Amino acid sequence: MVRRYGSESEFGGVWRLSEMKSREEGNRYKATKLDMMLPGHPVLYSLIKLENNGEEALRYNVSMHAVLAPPFIESGSLINTSGAEFVAFPPNLREVAFNRLKSGTPFSDLKHAPSLNGGSIDMAYIPGPNGSYDYIMGKISEQVSTGYLSVINPKQQLIYLSFFPAIGDTSLPDDVVKCSNIDLAFNYAGRMDTPYALYEGGTPQVFTLTAGFGCMDDHGAFNQDKNCVLLPGESKTFLSGHAFTSFDNPRISGGFYSVEKADHGLVCKRTKSYAYIQADYSFTVIRNLASRLLSS
Repeated sequence: MVRRYGSESEFGGVWRLSEMKSREEGNRYKATKLDMMLPGHPVLYSLIKLENNGEEALRYNVSMHAVLAPPFIESGSLINTSGAEFVAFPPNLREVAFNRLKSGTPFSDLKHAPSLNGGSIDMAYIPGPNGSYDYIMGKISEQVSTGYLSVINPKQQLIYLSFFPAIGDTSLPDDVVKCSNIDLAFNYAGRMDTPYALYEGGTPQVFTLTAGFGCMDDHGAFNQDKNCVLLPGESKTFLSGHAFTSFDNPRISGGFYSVEKADHGLVCKRTKSYAYIQADYSFTVIRNLASRLLSS
């Protein structure tokens, strides 16, 4: 439910404050979400504050997902991520689909994912609608401070980039969630269950890439706790930024190798070539705004 909205006086940003409360007896959690955009930043900033207003500890598991689709997603688009270790999972009972990847086998490079039929598949390359569906989870290295998930459309010279505090970030306070995982769902017109098809087992109608991150190791692939605990009276803050913009250097169309922090922004770097995105990667403005709004 939207509670308030307005503009931020110091930097000229616009914001919207929403909240969700639990009415379940004995489960008095509250989630407050602040969305913000800043002038000159091609970024949607989000801050979610989780609070336990009850008398018992609550388990929580946080993640953020973006569903990307045509016309941005098309054959030849490329995926980049800060994930260092990956594993593919089989579909659950509702996900009636054809899989390309071998499940349960760890791999360290999206370009060399283990194929169900032997060999490897370049999962960083989006092939277009081929009737397949695969889901993978990735673990972020403990040395990484800013995690990211990115998709490039070389034909349109557009880039979508999600960035967030990763497990190696020591600059933010302890109440900020440090993300340890990324996940990708490759639905290349491969899901034959509703709502992706008109009926169970029907012809697939959807071509999407779902890109997510958080603390969500539901399948136990990396021996991490899938749930965290929120003590009575405690709160946690989940931060994310989602950039969507164009780039000028055509060499970036081949993908990049790293995302580095620069003055007032992030640099997607490919050897000597780069794409610069103006961004508040430390989330200073939205954190300060949230502090003022939530205390008033």
